[in-house]
Amino acid sequence: TPLPVRPALTRRDKALIKLAEFRRKGPGYLIEWARNRIAWERQKRAGCAPEAAAPGAEFNNVKVQNAFLQAVRSYDTQRWEGPMTLFRPPLDHHWNVSGGMWVTAEKEYVFEDNDWRKYAPHMEVVEVPGDHEAMVLTPSVTVLAQELGEVIATALSERSGDATGRTAAE
Repeated sequence: TPLPVRPALTRRDKALIKLAEFRRKGPGYLIEWARNRIAWERQKRAGCAPEAAAPGAEFNNVKVQNAFLQAVRSYDTQRWEGPMTLFRPPLDHHWNVSGGMWVTAEKEYVFEDNDWRKYAPHMEVVEVPGDHEAMVLTPSVTVLAQELGEVIATALSERSGDATGRTAAE
């Protein structure tokens, strides 16, 4: 799981993404961008969720999203000195931006460790096939289960009296 609060894209990186898209799509990108921006502004002013949802679901989605964001802002992530394993899908290197950083197709910075090592410095990262959802579905879940089994077996063999154990995170 990525950190609940992710760094926002800088203005420079947003501009680099737009420039990359303009180069890829040509002048038609400006019209596409303007249409998307206008639609986004209308949805924002109407108080609708930005994604299409079933009738009546918009209100609940917005309520759940707002409750989640409020909880995230008040959560104090604690440092973990014990071992930890992060299972994650292959990284999405969609746009190369400033400082050698990469941004995903969802416009979030790419971190090999999902930016967790500052809180869990002894983290091990294990890449498994699929994406965020498919990694827990057939056939990718077989690889995830095998990797998880190896991590658990190693933790049990290393434990020998160590009460900290190993924490697994996606």
